[in-house]
Amino acid sequence: MKSKISYLLLIAMLLSVGQLAYAQAGQTPERADVAGQYKWKIEDLYKNPAEFNKDKDLITQKIKDFKKFQGQLKNTSTIKTALDQYFLIAQKVDRLNFYANLQSDQDLRQGEALGLKDMAQKLSTDLTEASSFMEPEIIKLPVSAINYMINAPKYKDYNIMLKDLLRKKAHVLSAGEEKILSGAQVMSDVGSTIYDTYTSGEMIFPEIIMAGGEKIKLSPANYPALRQDENRNNRKLVFDEFFNAYKNNRNTLAKTLSAQVDANIFYAKTKKYNSAAEAALYSSNIPVKVYKNLITKINEELPVLERYLKLKKNLLGVDQLYYYDLYAPITPTVSGQYSYEDGVKLVSEALKPLGDQYFKTVSSAMQPGSGWIDVYPNLGKWTGAYAGSAGPGAHPYILLNYTDDYNSVSTLAHEMGHAMNSYLTNISQPYSKASYTTLTAEVTSTFNENMLLEYLLKNETDPQKRVALLGQSLESMRTTVFRQAMFSEFEYNIYKAAENKTPLTADFLSQAYLTLLKKYYGDKDGVVKIDDAYAMEWSYVPHFYYNFYVYKYVSGYLTGLVLSDKILQGDTKTRDLYINKILKAGGSEYPLDELKAAGADLTDENFYNRAFEIINSRIAELEKLTKK
Repeated sequence: MKSKISYLLLIAMLLSVGQLAYAQAGQTPERADVAGQYKWKIEDLYKNPAEFNKDKDLITQKIKDFKKFQGQLKNTSTIKTALDQYFLIAQKVDRLNFYANLQSDQDLRQGEALGLKDMAQKLSTDLTEASSFMEPEIIKLPVSAINYMINAPKYKDYNIMLKDLLRKKAHVLSAGEEKILSGAQVMSDVGSTIYDTYTSGEMIFPEIIMAGGEKIKLSPANYPALRQDENRNNRKLVFDEFFNAYKNNRNTLAKTLSAQVDANIFYAKTKKYNSAAEAALYSSNIPVKVYKNLITKINEELPVLERYLKLKKNLLGVDQLYYYDLYAPITPTVSGQYSYEDGVKLVSEALKPLGDQYFKTVSSAMQPGSGWIDVYPNLGKWTGAYAGSAGPGAHPYILLNYTDDYNSVSTLAHEMGHAMNSYLTNISQPYSKASYTTLTAEVTSTFNENMLLEYLLKNETDPQKRVALLGQSLESMRTTVFRQAMFSEFEYNIYKAAENKTPLTADFLSQAYLTLLKKYYGDKDGVVKIDDAYAMEWSYVPHFYYNFYVYKYVSGYLTGLVLSDKILQGDTKTRDLYINKILKAGGSEYPLDELKAAGADLTDENFYNRAFEIINSRIAELEKLTKK
């Protein structure tokens, strides 16, 4: 049985450039100089490292003692005792890991915090190994005994877990085999680990001279900002030289991706799944046909992307749109300085339609001094933004790097979506059902973003500011819906190829990626011209190492769009269903069932039609506002 550790499940890398805490070293304060009310209160988890160590020692012994259950899970009574003990331990291990990561992330230069992380992570590994016998032993029981536990009130905290175990019966190996496979997990991400190490530290990137004479050394950290340069020649230079660097390493990078794909295929075959896609989606009970249907629906909606891209071409004032133009800003950025207190007011007001209780909780949680949020950058602080939770009995935590701009406000709304999901789940569900899937997590964050956008649009009469808001939202749509769908299709295609014994060479990967680039961006019809050199983009995308992950961005975005639109239209039934069937549900049901219960059926064509109606309406307004 796997540990329920999920403290980084909700990481959301929302700052496009990254490395903020280090890049701004000349103006970023030390942590000690940041006012206390703008820091999270990790002492709400453990008062100090000594208290952490005391709990760590206690849990270390409990993990050792847990092995006494091995070979004893032969009746329902003993199983209940073992499950009670397991989840008590797992919750503590979760809390220890979460605390250690918070300690480290507030200043990555602290050696002591890294030591805490190592100790906590070892506990996770120890618990996984110590409990690896549970699933094989429980599954040996007669189906009638397992069904008894699923339906008996005293096992209600474990009914979904047991139901899921019964569903996975064909994929549970013997105790010895499961133990070997658990031990082999350390090697399962070797391809990803090598890729991250190589591309972030050892891969050589060129120095380029921009049109103004500025010399810049390209890197994965500055590429996202440089590709948005207003000078077209600069954009082309950045694209050409950046992807040429990857081309120079094409065979090495193909090997790392191929190694990761092979590892996931090996796991899928060993666990008796029909494919790697089935294995990756099975834990959330998502049929492969739902994944494929999502790709099919996005392909059917490519004319929407084409409409947006034609508008982008006109706004950029170019005769032909090229791939290196796609990140160029088409509208002014959302201007204005938003203090953190301003951001709190905006997000609070935007979320008022969710009802008084939600409004009061979210407003209180965002207030300086609440202990939920670490607001500002400081030297050594982890970059980006995320939200996470240690489980029931502890409030959620949010890490921001707030910089007084609109993106910071939007990020605050996004992370509060995750945090409120955790908060409401933790007060509504036992720990055994408190872990929700990334699919539903992506709904709650994009839901809040859309609520904020619509609130601002409702109250904004300045045409230029409306243009800025709509432009930013549509660019987010392009990258989240269509680009991530293209990633999902590429990932599916290369796994099928590998399973059919096709070597994932650099040439094969580049051709497979280029084919999709040209299809999605209408190269044949002249919508966007794609240079063959950009086929190497596959080697830049780390998501291809995440094992069928990115489709969740697409589904989450579209669901958040549809549900928030219903609620803003005054649909109180949808509001209540959203809160009860998603925000409070945790892992008490499978994600597709939770979404369907809330009014978003990912198998229903009408759901997709409504989502793209909303997107088309935004394109139409931007067309009207920018018509010359």
